[in-house]
Order: sequence, then structure tokens, then C-alpha cells
Amino acid sequence: MSRSILHEFPLDRPMCRFLTVERFSPRRTTAAVRESGSGTRRASSALQQVSPLTEVSGRGILALLSGLAEEERHRILKRANEGRVAAIKRGTKMGRTPKLDDHQQKEALKRIKAGESLRTIAKSYRVHHSTISRLAG
Repeated sequence: MSRSILHEFPLDRPMCRFLTVERFSPRRTTAAVRESGSGTRRASSALQQVSPLTEVSGRGILALLSGLAEEERHRILKRANEGRVAAIKRGTKMGRTPKLDDHQQKEALKRIKAGESLRTIAKSYRVHHSTISRLAG
């Protein structure tokens, strides 16, 4: 019978609350592993036994992981930008939808030219006065 080792990651209190749902509990899982004859070891101590982060090899591993994370960020940005370009080609309008439609904007501009105050116009359309001010801009 082979014995296996479960690496037990230290959990902070919010994470324990998150993981303690219906049938899963970190403490019960660890106890079940111990009862089966397998061993447990804290992950932090296991990682330090493999390669302390203060040594050259440990810093090299961190540099490798950092490079992989940076490469993944670049891939994510590339996919997001490709998606934006494809959406624009399909005719999708980017950004927030305007509070006032074209007809309302034209009417607001006419009212501004007639001398009505920005706040009065804004109240009638139920928008902030800076929205009307940007139209007049």
C-alpha cells in the first residue's frame, strides 16, 4: 500500500468560511486523509524544503513564474483587442449609451440657443446639467 502526501495550504479565515460549504470542510478533509494512512504537510514548508525563495534557485523559479504571468497578460490583452476590432467591424457602438437620443439633443440645443438655462433643460430631460453643458460645448 503506497502512502501519499497531501499538501495542506494555510487558509485565512475568509477563505475557510468560503470553503466550508455543505459537505466540504478543510479540517474534515485533512482528518480523512490522516485516517487513511497518508500524511499531510504544510505547503509553505514543502515549498521551502524544495527551494527557499532567498536562494538563487528560488528567485529563478519566481522569475520564471513572473514571466509566464506576464506572457498570459499579453495573450489576454491581445484576445480582448481582437474582440473589440471584430465588434467594431460588425457595427457595434462602443462606450456608454447616450442619455439623450438624437432628437432630444437637437431639441436641447434649440432651447439653449433660445436662452433657456442649462439646469432647466436638464430637469426637463431628467439628466444632470453637465450633460446638457457637454452638448453646448
